[in-house]
Amino acid sequence: MKKKLELTPDCTFNLEVKSRTGLNGCPTSVKLRNEKCFGKLWDELSLEEQDEIVEKLIVAEEDSEVLEMLSKYALTDEQKSCITNIVLVSGTTMLCKEVTQAIVKKMEDKVTRPVFSAAVQMLGYKYADQTVEKYDTLPYYGKVLVGSTIGIKADAPEEKPELKYGKISNPTVHVALNQTRTVVNCIIKEYGKPKQIVVELSRDLKNSREAKDRILREQSQNAKRNEVINKNLSDAYKIEHPSSSDYGKNWVLKRSAANASTVEKIFPGQSFLQRILK
Repeated sequence: MKKKLELTPDCTFNLEVKSRTGLNGCPTSVKLRNEKCFGKLWDELSLEEQDEIVEKLIVAEEDSEVLEMLSKYALTDEQKSCITNIVLVSGTTMLCKEVTQAIVKKMEDKVTRPVFSAAVQMLGYKYADQTVEKYDTLPYYGKVLVGSTIGIKADAPEEKPELKYGKISNPTVHVALNQTRTVVNCIIKEYGKPKQIVVELSRDLKNSREAKDRILREQSQNAKRNEVINKNLSDAYKIEHPSSSDYGKNWVLKRSAANASTVEKIFPGQSFLQRILK
């Protein structure tokens, strides 16, 4: 990917870790590119046309609306039926469709080849001001995380920050941030401001560097094992893109309990009891 994009060796992807060998593509396109749906025709459509189709599949209230849209394509009745009944992966983006499409067009320019941030500026947009006022001690989190709190009363006094700046709706997060602030400010009062604060997930706190490396190796091994399972499921049951529910143990065992060799082939190295317990 880096060679294709002509990136320098020091460039890294934000999802790049040792255990990850690649980046997942668009799951929506994977489904619609299936021969039972659009097949090769999908990749002949422009991104704008693909977006229009996906949007219709999401917002259409009746199947007739989808079928009317599909009538202009050379598709069989079976393909139309499959597309109409398809279940797409849910998710959201941080930008609306119109802005996203405009940014993508800018980034596809083979002459200027702007990165995302440059493309945003070229369109006349600018990021929200993320500058934060500097303090000698940590202030109440609501004063900094503007837009992330609820129940704000601007006319409340500074002595009641939870009223003036609001609170995060999750009570656990609210308490954790306040306790963190208390601890950090006590440390600052005793020893002065730290040069760096490192935050780790609680499940990793007790792990040494060697333990974390071991976890990465295990994740890599599990990823490879899952690839084998996916391939075996695809070969055994003709499922092009098996999901977690497809190779969930109950699903497989219901169809394979009578044939232990099939189960062993799909889940190599695991006993029948292990499979049931998992």
